[in-house]
Amino acid sequence: MTATKKKFKKKLVITSVIASVVLLMLIVGAIFYVLSDMTRVVDRQLIAIKKGNMPRAYGYASQAFQQATSLAQFEKFIEDHSILKEIIRTHFTSKEVTGDAGVLRGTLYAQDGTVIPVMYRLVKEEGRWKILEMKVNPAEGSEGYTPIAAA
Repeated sequence: MTATKKKFKKKLVITSVIASVVLLMLIVGAIFYVLSDMTRVVDRQLIAIKKGNMPRAYGYASQAFQQATSLAQFEKFIEDHSILKEIIRTHFTSKEVTGDAGVLRGTLYAQDGTVIPVMYRLVKEEGRWKILEMKVNPAEGSEGYTPIAAA
């Protein structure tokens, strides 16, 4: 093999490795972007709840949720789970996306130190994530606000 062919082969290998790394970074970045969009919707809803802006918080819910659950029913759920008004931090340990559906599982942390396990189901509507269902203490089977039976 000539020196020119060896240099060409070496450049080709280096270029292939760099292209593969860049592609992998783009894929990983896209996954994190999708997952962060889901958590951002939940965080924004919790901020609206904390500020007492229930219509805004309700606006982060999906159309299916809103068709099955009135704003008054949503407000009642929040009153029944008033600790949701005191959330200062979220931490999601499980994030799953399948097409236009996603599930977040994790923990909400309240100002008084209360730790609340939660599960959120989200759906994509018109390119944006919306909350379809939320369950507080899902391991205990407690009621969350849910307009449809969990799949």
